[in-house]
Amino acid sequence: MYIKEFNVIYTEKKTDEYRLYICKKSLENQLYRIFELADRNKIAEYIKYFNSLNFKDFYGDFSIDEKYYIVFKHPDGIIAGDSDWKKLSAKDIVKALVLQNPPLEIAVPMLSFNNIFVYEKEIRFAYVLPMLDNRACKGLLEEKLADMIDLIWSEHRTPEAKRWLDSLRSGKFSHLVIALKYMPENEKAIPECKSEYYDRIKKILLKIAVTAAVLAGILIIMFKLMAEYDTDKLEYDKIDSLGGIDLID
Repeated sequence: MYIKEFNVIYTEKKTDEYRLYICKKSLENQLYRIFELADRNKIAEYIKYFNSLNFKDFYGDFSIDEKYYIVFKHPDGIIAGDSDWKKLSAKDIVKALVLQNPPLEIAVPMLSFNNIFVYEKEIRFAYVLPMLDNRACKGLLEEKLADMIDLIWSEHRTPEAKRWLDSLRSGKFSHLVIALKYMPENEKAIPECKSEYYDRIKKILLKIAVTAAVLAGILIIMFKLMAEYDTDKLEYDKIDSLGGIDLID
């Protein structure tokens, strides 16, 4: 199946509103996400939105047989939602949002572990259809981002990380660039149980070291005594050529 010059590899999603196809062009490795819409009322709104959109990962839009198609570049990599997303770096997610800079109307519905791809340690996003009500988006980006980072950091976060999360939720950062600038370097604290475990190991190792030092001291004294005993024995046990014992002066 072809949509214009795009070869459909598979259908990723079907809803009442749209169909999402993953496609590629001939002689290209780049994959594309193509949304197909048939609702005329929605199509008019989306055309108005995308006509004024200037975004590097937005490839274009077109109409065929009264259907409207929206094309984004599709990211390479492994979906974070399918792997251990707790191993993701929260800072890398924020940095990727800053660098790729998707429009707010797309970024808000996009923020999900299922829309994050990891490729050679680089974070990339799978773009979705925008929320057309811009007013509903305000404050939602920070809230959704804070929820995701909260899950990644879990309960073992530093006090500095807690303050940063509170600031993000409350909208104290005027832009994500500012949030990234003040994001803590050390996101997680060592859990107390682990800290106690390490202290116990340190105490055990210290006892072993002291015991080893005492044993080494005892062995040195024993070797010295044995060496002195062997010297005295040699002095008194010298044998002459006739089998007698020499006297010591």
